[in-house]
Amino acid sequence: MSLVQYLTGSVSLLVWLGLLAFTAHRLVGRLVGKGPGYPVLLATLMLAVGLAIWTAVLPGLVGLLSPLAILLVTGLVALSVGLLVSPATDSTEVGDPSSSGEADRPVGPDRVAGLIALVVGSLAGAVFGLRTLERVDTGMTGFDSTWYHGPIAAEFIESGSVFSLHTIAPQFLTWFYPHNSEVLHASAGALFGGDLPSLALGLLWFGGSLLAGWVIGDGRSAAPLSMIGVALAIGSFAFSDQAGEARNDLAGTFFLLGGIGIALASFRPSTKAGWGIRGPVFLVALAAGLAVGTKLNFVLPGLVLALGAPFLAGRSDRGRAAVPALAGLVAGGSFWYLRNLVQSGNPLPWVAEVGPFSLPGPDQERGGRDPGSVLDYLDDPGVIVDPLIPGLWEGLGDAWPLLLVLALLGLGLSFRRPFDRPLVLGSVTGIAVLLAWVVGPTSASGPEGDPVGFVSGLRYLVPGLAIGLALLGPALAGIPSLPRSTIRVATLLLLIMAPFTLFDGLSASPSTVIAVAFFTGVLAIAFLIVRLLGSRTRRSTAVAAGSVAVVLLIGLGFLVERRYDANRYASPEFVTAGLAASFAWAQGVEGDSIGTTVTRSYPFYGPRFDNRVAFIGVEQPNGGFVRPEGCREFVDAVNRGRFEWVVASLDREGVKRDFPPEVGWLDRDPAAVPLFRNPPTAVFAIEGRLDSGLCPDA
Repeated sequence: MSLVQYLTGSVSLLVWLGLLAFTAHRLVGRLVGKGPGYPVLLATLMLAVGLAIWTAVLPGLVGLLSPLAILLVTGLVALSVGLLVSPATDSTEVGDPSSSGEADRPVGPDRVAGLIALVVGSLAGAVFGLRTLERVDTGMTGFDSTWYHGPIAAEFIESGSVFSLHTIAPQFLTWFYPHNSEVLHASAGALFGGDLPSLALGLLWFGGSLLAGWVIGDGRSAAPLSMIGVALAIGSFAFSDQAGEARNDLAGTFFLLGGIGIALASFRPSTKAGWGIRGPVFLVALAAGLAVGTKLNFVLPGLVLALGAPFLAGRSDRGRAAVPALAGLVAGGSFWYLRNLVQSGNPLPWVAEVGPFSLPGPDQERGGRDPGSVLDYLDDPGVIVDPLIPGLWEGLGDAWPLLLVLALLGLGLSFRRPFDRPLVLGSVTGIAVLLAWVVGPTSASGPEGDPVGFVSGLRYLVPGLAIGLALLGPALAGIPSLPRSTIRVATLLLLIMAPFTLFDGLSASPSTVIAVAFFTGVLAIAFLIVRLLGSRTRRSTAVAAGSVAVVLLIGLGFLVERRYDANRYASPEFVTAGLAASFAWAQGVEGDSIGTTVTRSYPFYGPRFDNRVAFIGVEQPNGGFVRPEGCREFVDAVNRGRFEWVVASLDREGVKRDFPPEVGWLDRDPAAVPLFRNPPTAVFAIEGRLDSGLCPDA
């Protein structure tokens, strides 16, 4: 990427983000009142994410998703809001109960606890940032990122359509998954002209989750404790594979935490006046809907949070709160399920039967790893002792028993009487996350009796732990009989736990120490800027400091981009040698069509998403897609795809064969010219139509 291309992409991103920020800020001002507090910042961020998704979905509905279309739609929305929605004049802020009298003002967090929160939050962010930086030297390497998150985002860019089903390797019907996260990766990647923003997007979810944790405890005298709890949960090793990847677990966690934070800030007992009812309820449900539209395991907790939002209001107000709750849920999470309904006749194509009723959908094997849930092993002491308990140690660190106990304590104490409705709703949401983890079909996947996927499945548990730990502070603070020092003791306890959770699996090399120190400094500066933005008298200073930071970030980013361009999939070490060679080859291919039998196809799209990539398969009714059954079907699929290249490979080196059968089939046809072969991978140039008459099954 040249300097001109880099600057053009960076400016496009900044313009897009600026338009989103303006629009969200103006709308939040009308929805809930004007103010610079952390709750307003959280609400603005949540609404901006929703707008970012829809400003890509709208042109993508008609196959016109492109950088120009994204900027045009975002600009038109911003212009319309600027002209039609006047700035808010109400100065009441969430988290600022000044209108109800000084006697109702909650006691703020003490400075020592706030400093501890800053240290732990910065360290957690630094570790996450360091792991993100590792991907600059490799590109995204995670299995799910290269299997479906990345390819789906690249397909949105390449095709311009979000309504079409983008069939990839036929496992788990992934083309029917909800794709809120992938749309954001596609928008940022299209505007920038490369996928470097995808590496950094996780930092937004991480920082947003810490912000949500602070808001959850703010107003109930426990903001530092709540933020530290969130930092320990999402900074654990179980979530480390979110860093620098296109994974979506952290995004969904942010949406749930953000919705709970807005609920607690809007309806805290000490606030008799403030944000009203309909605006906050809409924002809570929007956050819940965004989670539902991000990942299937967030459907249950997202529905719980959205459908419970009207009950935050008093009895007489719940009826008029139901409409904004439904609107928020639909706006945040309905699109992908409506698309599935149109494309296959079933919003959830994985569900073939409901009671006595049969539902339409693809009639095919789901594929992928062996299913298995935690629930399947709860009556098996042998599996619980080994490997489940060692898996908790590996995924959550040496302090996992205390982490789990404190999270459950936070969820349980939220039901204390008299009921604090926002706390109860947050707790029920967290319990729904835990329930979804326990019964999830891949939470302990693997051969029967050997749940090798348990550690990976802990990413379904972590959001529930984050919610429970975030609620611990406000739940403790609401117990009148507990001394205020209880909050300080709990804060110190989490501080002691931090090294056993955040640094697990991280080497203590000099470069690691330097990187952690650098990221800690950056995050501390960002925290200071946000603090200054919260002061009306210092806002201009914050804007100036932020502008300088953006300029420095763009300059530093160019150096990072140059390094990333040089290293992206240049020598992959996360796959077999033959597949790695094909990934490296694809980085020099521009504007070609590549057919493949490889599950992890993302590197074939190239550094600028220039290539058309497709898994070689056969479409089935109701959105189905399967592998060809034999040579003739395979050859016909290659001819239909009009590919210029075919990459045939085993995803793993086989015990009984060096290459997949497709390589032998292609060897028979003179139109398939071998470029190179390295077990278990072969790359062919396709120079004309293949002849199915040459197949052994002809």
